Amino acid sequence: MNMIKDRFQIEVKNLIYGICLLALGLLMPIIITEKTFDIYGKFSLIVDDKSITMLIDAAISLVILNSIRALPHYLGAYLIADSLRQKVESKFFIIMKCSLTFIMIYLVYIFIDFAYDIKYDFSMVAISIILVILILISKELHTVSMPKRLIDISIFLIGLQFLDLIPFLTDYKIGHGEISLDIKNLGILFGLSEFMDYFFITMTFIFLFFGIIYMIQLSKENKINLLSSMNMRAKNKIYKSHLEALELRNYREINNIAHDIKTPLTTIQGLSNLAELRSDDFKIKEYMGKISSSVDLIIDMVNELKDQDNKNMTSTENLMEGVLSYIYSNYSDIDINYRNNVKDSKVYVNRIRMTRAFINLIENSINAIEKVDGKGPIEISVFKGEDGIYFIFKDYGIGINDKMLSKIWTIGYSESESTGLGLAFIKKVIQNHDGSINIESREGEYTKATIILNDEGDVYD
Repeated sequence: MNMIKDRFQIEVKNLIYGICLLALGLLMPIIITEKTFDIYGKFSLIVDDKSITMLIDAAISLVILNSIRALPHYLGAYLIADSLRQKVESKFFIIMKCSLTFIMIYLVYIFIDFAYDIKYDFSMVAISIILVILILISKELHTVSMPKRLIDISIFLIGLQFLDLIPFLTDYKIGHGEISLDIKNLGILFGLSEFMDYFFITMTFIFLFFGIIYMIQLSKENKINLLSSMNMRAKNKIYKSHLEALELRNYREINNIAHDIKTPLTTIQGLSNLAELRSDDFKIKEYMGKISSSVDLIIDMVNELKDQDNKNMTSTENLMEGVLSYIYSNYSDIDINYRNNVKDSKVYVNRIRMTRAFINLIENSINAIEKVDGKGPIEISVFKGEDGIYFIFKDYGIGINDKMLSKIWTIGYSESESTGLGLAFIKKVIQNHDGSINIESREGEYTKATIILNDEGDVYD
């Protein structure tokens, strides 16, 4: 069973639609009959007036009747076969899908004959339609929308139905249905067999021509989509490599800077501890203790800078103070509504990277607002929920449409002239902290980012 799962998968939606259409196909003979189009009623007019127009009308009515009846089970069989996808390429799998399609359609003909005593003519016309479906299955046009593929099958099906009305093909066991034979016999009776041959061959040719052209277009569209998908994957690999190279370069530079900073800090800490031990002055001891504590804090931050997995406990207020301090110092005219209902709640984070992630989100909001009118507040709220500490960032800028919203986490995506690494970096930082991030947006109205981090209790716990 596991081996089957590793090799194959099922598109459930297509499978359900296919089963429903196949079931509808089994019911069509009692839903739509020749009485629906009053075909036999037109026969009396043909006999009375010897009208070619009425004969053609009756023939086209039959084509429409047969097409409507047949479409559900042909389309249903195709959808069921298409719902079976292979993860590992195999010619046997294609043969299996083609065989399944043929069997399903053949069983529909047998069922209708048995259930309704209606003889569906399983002739070369039916086999030709099945062949068209098998060609589409073999082409695996999975990147082309399903309605387009179903339209192509419908064009071929309608075109091939005209073959049943060509008198000279009767001897080749084509068009042996009761109504088809009646129409052809009327044509022969009035000396119109040659006209019917040419007319219905022309109609068949027109539909098949458009069906073939449309199939070629679908094949081209599929190839373009596949190439586009390959290019996108290649582009993502390039961006990932670029991101990894940037991280490696930054890591080396940060390591060098951190080493250079820690050396004088260690000296300061050592001298402050020594001064604290040797001095009898209470004030000096207090000052030296504060210097030593500040140095400890800076050393922790340097360690966080060096190692993204180096995390420390901090309050939500301390974390947000660092974020807002940067924003206010670089964007003096920005309007921010900040509310923190859990200032003393603790989160276990790498403050440097989490601060950078929050700053990136706010800068995205600033850019979104500037694209509208440069006004409007950015709302930031922090509160406690059932599953952790919530950090909400909301702006009323340009927003993101639904199509773009699904692509925002893709490395390389950007609506500004940047590298497109910002949102991917934010997501990576949040995930590295066992948190979650969700972005919802409505184009032209707002964008809201919700980050949830684990609640580590309060400062005074």
